Amino acid sequence: MKKFFIVFVVFVLAFTSVSEARPTNYSIRINYGTPDGKGGCISGTGICGITLSLTIAAPAPTDQESQTMDVKGEITNNLLVMNLPVAIKEIGKNTKGAFTFTILKETDVDPAIAKGLGVEKLIILPGKYEIKGNKLSLKIKAAKAKYDVKVNK
Repeated sequence: MKKFFIVFVVFVLAFTSVSEARPTNYSIRINYGTPDGKGGCISGTGICGITLSLTIAAPAPTDQESQTMDVKGEITNNLLVMNLPVAIKEIGKNTKGAFTFTILKETDVDPAIAKGLGVEKLIILPGKYEIKGNKLSLKIKAAKAKYDVKVNK
């Protein structure tokens, strides 16, 4: 009976997801301006880019306006969903009046944030994104955390 119980426990641990994606706190810095085409920003309106950090993100360069806030993020349906605690500044609106920005290439997220969200690796996918109300959803690719199961005999 003892062997059966051990085999059952190992089976359950091996075939169920030990790590579920879970909400975690981190900070986001929203950089305002117009992309300069070289990975930076120039003065202007719109959202030039974002930075995610486990701690309060460092301020943007002095020639660039930004907004930093603590957020709680969660992985849902291959999206990293963040509810922003305050509204985005009006300078973040583009010429069409929307809070949009583009991510041009796959971007790795800090491994500590990924781990906090319950995944081994987290990548934000390229695309055009919009902050709607106080919500930002980013398309992601995530690798689930791996755990070794050891059974003492």
